[in-house]
Amino acid sequence: MTEMKTKQKGNLLESIVKRFYLHKGYKVHQVDSNPKRTSGGFWTRRTEDIFGCDLICKKRTEKPTWIQVTGDSATKRKKVIAQHEWNLECEDVFVYRYRQSNKKNSFIIYMLYLDEEDNYAWENISELEINLELMFDWIEEWRVRKAQSIRNITNYLGIDYGEYKVMKKQR
Repeated sequence: MTEMKTKQKGNLLESIVKRFYLHKGYKVHQVDSNPKRTSGGFWTRRTEDIFGCDLICKKRTEKPTWIQVTGDSATKRKKVIAQHEWNLECEDVFVYRYRQSNKKNSFIIYMLYLDEEDNYAWENISELEINLELMFDWIEEWRVRKAQSIRNITNYLGIDYGEYKVMKKQR
């Protein structure tokens, strides 16, 4: 069985956060990867983040939301985002960092704010726990779209494959 590559894991995590916002009624723009030719003549796909963010979410009654999704330490990404100019009265900026511990899947959510000295700082505002019921449709969509095996996806997310199969039969 092949393991998911880092880019595939990142795309899966972005897809989960994107679906979360779509279910909340937001319109979501996801950054695409554009094919580029390297100096050696090979083609590669490189994602071009917008102001360091992967997703831009808009809803008529809410401020635009800029989101960076990561599966590793968010330190470097937070620094990149904080280099840009933000009007935090008119827009929200978040970093969703995926964390798996004790069979619990969650995103730690950090929000950008201005401290007393008008410097950008990050605050850990919430933890979004992801349960299997919520992820069921996302996993199925990801499997079909990216031709990944369910076992690879559930292993990465720390979900018991047997539990997943039982839930699928119940639907």
